[in-house]
Amino acid sequence: MARPDIHDSPAAIAERARQAAAERARRYRAAKREEGKPDAKSVDAALSEAVSFLSSVAVPDNLTLSIAEVHRTAVIILVRDGARRSYARQAVSARMKPRTMHDDTTTLPSRRLTPTTRIIEPPVGSTWKDTEIGFVRSLLARWRAVVKPIR
Repeated sequence: MARPDIHDSPAAIAERARQAAAERARRYRAAKREEGKPDAKSVDAALSEAVSFLSSVAVPDNLTLSIAEVHRTAVIILVRDGARRSYARQAVSARMKPRTMHDDTTTLPSRRLTPTTRIIEPPVGSTWKDTEIGFVRSLLARWRAVVKPIR
């Protein structure tokens, strides 16, 4: 970044700093792309495309998506778009990992959903429908039947 002129306004100095930071970020992202490392936005787009593709080739009346198939298809999409296979696999795995918020008892979806719904934060400007809470509870019941949940 060029040294500020004593006659520059604070807004002009801040704008130059913002532009310099944006340029550094562009160079960083370009270097990562050159290495074949996909960014989070590309991984999210690949996951979305994978779900869309798998939905389009699913057997009618039986729309079931396998997490493994979503993962594998997203990796294929990232490799198609120029990512190295090993980095694509790592990035998709990292993006699909459980998040800490999934263990929060006050949010939906949560793996630790409480019997009472009073402590669950409502969606912005709305309320949860009983069917939405019931859906999450049914997913949890299936999950608990297979996996010993964290208490």
